[in-house]
Amino acid sequence: MGTWIMDIQCVAVSLLSAGRLEMLPMHNYPLLALSIGELWSIRYNLLIHTLLKETIYIPLRRYGNYSVVSASLAAFAMSGVLHSWVAYVTFGQGIVRACAFFVIQVPWIAMEQSYAKEVKMFLPKMVRWVLTFGFFFATLPLYAGLFVDGYPKWLENNNPSLSVPKVPILGEVSQFLMTAFGIDSQYSRF
Repeated sequence: MGTWIMDIQCVAVSLLSAGRLEMLPMHNYPLLALSIGELWSIRYNLLIHTLLKETIYIPLRRYGNYSVVSASLAAFAMSGVLHSWVAYVTFGQGIVRACAFFVIQVPWIAMEQSYAKEVKMFLPKMVRWVLTFGFFFATLPLYAGLFVDGYPKWLENNNPSLSVPKVPILGEVSQFLMTAFGIDSQYSRF
């Protein structure tokens, strides 16, 4: 589940709905992934994974007779389109970069699946983990870089309020409490 809070929420939803509803976890310990395919299919953002699998991947495989790689490419391309929309709406740029980040995952996953038996047989888990996150972090600037590059401009257009609400100082709080409780101010140390 990722955190104990998610576990509590899952139990609460099940109990409150008398077992009729089930809360899906958002993540499944993504940092434990030993391949990019595992990261995207069973570890990270399970909500979007389920949505894309049920609306893009399965229909293409079942009704369009597309290959696993073609259906995966379509699902990742749709994810790229969704993330491109977020990048464009948020920063006004990055449509190609955002889409490229997701589309570039497919050839790596196809290669992983082609050599899965050999990789599992000859490479220790730690090496597989390093390869997985080496690739992930090498490609991540395509998407995450949009947030780094676009954030200063976003702040200009969406200037957050930096004013801090005034908080009464200790002497004022003490004076207020003494007045409220009818205590003579000569006893105040503030």
